[in-house]
Amino acid sequence: MRAPYNREIDVSGRVQLLKAAFDQTFATAPVLDRPEHEDLLLLKIAGTDFAVRFSEVARVVRGFQIAWLPSQAPALQGIVGIDRNVVPVFDLARLLDLTAPVAPGALLLATAAPVAFAVDSIVGHRRVAPNDIVPGGSSRTAPLREVLTSAALHLVDLSTAVHALRAYLAQGSTLTTGDTR
Repeated sequence: MRAPYNREIDVSGRVQLLKAAFDQTFATAPVLDRPEHEDLLLLKIAGTDFAVRFSEVARVVRGFQIAWLPSQAPALQGIVGIDRNVVPVFDLARLLDLTAPVAPGALLLATAAPVAFAVDSIVGHRRVAPNDIVPGGSSRTAPLREVLTSAALHLVDLSTAVHALRAYLAQGSTLTTGDTR
């Protein structure tokens, strides 16, 4: 048989302990996990050395064929098929106001959106301390670049490039470059 329910249990001590533990969680500053290093992919864009964060690149694609599309977006090179998906390809050199390469040697598939960025070539890898990366530049493409102080190297922020592309395409700009292909 079941014991009768005892309504006279004193829980005030337990409540006070839980309240104190809850309050303590807000009394101390949260510990943020800061990475000890940042892994960068080194590459060439229009013959110039640049880098991108590994965390912003979902995949590097080589051995591709870009299908040209008529477009008023000057940086759009066309589309490419990657893993049964059609992905737009943008010329990173044009987005950075550099002269465009003759033919891209690699595509960087961004993690922020299903979009690829064409670059000349992949050069290597570098691991740096996060405090070596500082905002830099004053041109209109400055949000796309940060300066890697330990190597005097420009770091391209692909997430910012994706957001800039979305804003540009959303406004339906009719900017043309005179490229008739």
